[in-house]
Amino acid sequence: MKIWGRNISTTLHSFRINDPYFRGKDRIFRIFRSLTGYPRLTIPYGRGWITINEQGEALERFVWHYGLHEPEVWKALSALAEKDEVFWDIGANIGTVAIQALLDERVKYVHCFEPNPQ
Repeated sequence: MKIWGRNISTTLHSFRINDPYFRGKDRIFRIFRSLTGYPRLTIPYGRGWITINEQGEALERFVWHYGLHEPEVWKALSALAEKDEVFWDIGANIGTVAIQALLDERVKYVHCFEPNPQ
């Protein structure tokens, strides 16, 4: 199902190139997901990919539409990063800042903690 999720996500993500508010995208996405057994959504994030459970949640919806979340947080933190940095993401949620850290060549390890089990 991971392959389905990425293929569907890539196809649907292409709809947002000119219009991030394309209204039919969510409807098409729900149809594709129901036909393929509801795979998790894998979407481009920064220079990598992120997997989300539901495009309707606030943070996931923001990432789905804009491709990044709080880039200013990583920009401020990365100004302090050194070679072989260990990055701790406390309250990681779905890992948006941690992914940005993982994509930085100065960061050697990333540890994420999210106390909310959902």
